[in-house]
Amino acid sequence: MDQATVLEAFRINKTLGNKKVVSDLSFSVMQGDVFGFLGPNGAGKTTTIRMLLGLIAMDSGSVKINGYDTKTDFNRAIGKVGAVVETPKFYPYLSAYHNLRLIANLHPELPKYRIGEVLEIVGLASRANDKVKTYSLGMKQRLGLARALLNHPGLVFLDEPSNGLDPQGMIEIREMISQLALEQDITFFITSHLLYEVEQVCNKVAILKEGRLITQMPMKELSASQNEKVEIITGQISAAIEILRERSMVKSIHPRAGSLIVEIEKGCSNQINQLLVSQQVEVDYLIPKNQSLEEFFIELTEGGKNIA
Repeated sequence: MDQATVLEAFRINKTLGNKKVVSDLSFSVMQGDVFGFLGPNGAGKTTTIRMLLGLIAMDSGSVKINGYDTKTDFNRAIGKVGAVVETPKFYPYLSAYHNLRLIANLHPELPKYRIGEVLEIVGLASRANDKVKTYSLGMKQRLGLARALLNHPGLVFLDEPSNGLDPQGMIEIREMISQLALEQDITFFITSHLLYEVEQVCNKVAILKEGRLITQMPMKELSASQNEKVEIITGQISAAIEILRERSMVKSIHPRAGSLIVEIEKGCSNQINQLLVSQQVEVDYLIPKNQSLEEFFIELTEGGKNIA
């Protein structure tokens, strides 16, 4: 069965002051996706989320959620959307339960037991009656997610969902997102600076730089390349570069302190080693490198010194 398009942004733009923050940005998110929206600080991620949610106006372009245009049919577009944007804000002298009760009052169709359900989902049921002022930052993040889940959303925006969490908390949030996506068919749109976490939970990513989309792809494409990477540790960097740069099996060479990261055709690492040794280059180690999202992100957003 074909996936439905849950979120579609088409050529959206935003200028703040004299700076073009988001430029001609288009992308789509399909039902069931856990979609990572990435970029360096100042790339326009949070501004984009605010435009998608109607919190700030676009200069131009359009956004559709579940087929409804947010400009002309905002209430229906946003009706089944949940969001945690930046640090969640709550009334500190009220309990978690009563904070959520205030939100639930905006949705008269919700049964009272729904508050208990979402607190259980995020692991705060035992602290439901504690005042929020006693909560850690990580607990407030969890309460923010509970609030976002109250109205049974089909699409949830999470801006830095692991903020303030310890490593165990990060794992729990990651597992929670995966479980909700799988069991309740919730689509997630996630920004995060923790690329390892994104790699663990997202099935698709888009990368933004200076307000422009520079790539959008399924995560599985990171390992589907026809090439592979190896790290060559040698004390003869210059000699190794001269030998390797002329070989067709070598696609790129990135020097580092004491080593080279070399992209080659799959299955050619043994040939590379033999070639260098035959040319009297001493290879201390040759280490296969599976490309991570972090490495891919750095290559795209910062560039690398590509010799080949």
